[in-house]
Amino acid sequence: MEMERQAGFLLALLFLANFLTIGADSSGRIQYIGYSNALLNTTPWKITCLGLTSSDAVAWTRNGESIQQEIDEKEITQEDSPTNSTISASLAKLKHGGQYKCTKNSTFSHTLTVHSEANGGASTQTPQSDSSLTSKVASASNQNELIYAYTEKNLILPCNLTTVTTGSITWTHNNATLKETDTLKLSKDRTQLNITKGLEDYMGNYTCSAGSGMPTRFMKVVPYPIVKLPSLDTNVVEGEKLRLTCEVTPGLGAEIEWIFDNVTYTKGTERINITTEEKSSTLTVYDIRQEDRGNVTCKVVFTRTVDQFASSYTTLLRVTNKFAALWPFLGICAEVIVLCAIILVYEKKRNKAELEESDTDQSPDTKPTPNKDSEVRQRK
Repeated sequence: MEMERQAGFLLALLFLANFLTIGADSSGRIQYIGYSNALLNTTPWKITCLGLTSSDAVAWTRNGESIQQEIDEKEITQEDSPTNSTISASLAKLKHGGQYKCTKNSTFSHTLTVHSEANGGASTQTPQSDSSLTSKVASASNQNELIYAYTEKNLILPCNLTTVTTGSITWTHNNATLKETDTLKLSKDRTQLNITKGLEDYMGNYTCSAGSGMPTRFMKVVPYPIVKLPSLDTNVVEGEKLRLTCEVTPGLGAEIEWIFDNVTYTKGTERINITTEEKSSTLTVYDIRQEDRGNVTCKVVFTRTVDQFASSYTTLLRVTNKFAALWPFLGICAEVIVLCAIILVYEKKRNKAELEESDTDQSPDTKPTPNKDSEVRQRK
């Protein structure tokens, strides 16, 4: 009996060791502790991020994509404190598998693998051998998914699988067998897919595999994002609020950043509010000041692409003095006063000149002489 108890205790320790892992950021400051394995629709899981400071913007991501929607819908629970953040779920789902980060700047991630069944005990977990289920698990976790961004150049998707017989590789596009076209062609050995035109129909998920039970490579093709702000110039009156909406086409889960006053923001502060939706992000800055004048940039970053790229749009913020409308009015009033003063001075001098001229005309030298004949006639 004692031997059986000891064996059971060791098995329990092995179980916990398999399900719980601890990892640290490369800087040693941010640490992760939590489950590394979970059973599909059977076990809960929890991941805690430790060592946070007030300058860290907590924004949990899975494989580089935000899970905020799952948190808002209460599918995943998030609990924060000044120094740590914890996410958890009561039951593991396929899509929960992946690499988690609590901050964007964290160089280390915590990997959670969701398995479909246990194999001969609680200490080890292995997924089912069924190829369709394996495809779903890997697709949901996206642990091996590579993202390619299509620009104006040709895009080549490589299928780098080991121990593969030439010509035995099968390709799928959005869960359907790949159909070749003039602009979507496979190489002769089927190890490369050449996309020569960035059609919307060609975007999506691609896989290449050597068959059932063999390794599968997951790839995703996304178009280069178009970022747009309302205008290249934005005018705001001092003391009022700035509101800018950045639209991204298409919205494929890219991370949107705002650069304001040479500081990058991904979440709001006391003075700044950021609202992010699937295809847009709105920046609101309250109580605009004169020193806020400068460039405001909306930047879209795809951190998980093979060739990491970013697209941005910048507007020049001009801050108008709140008394700016008063100065022209005061200037006009001053002009009117000066003109009235000039007119009054001119009129005064003019009247004085006319008066002096009138006095000069009435002097004795210029008085008329009396008519003596008329006086004689009157006396008669």
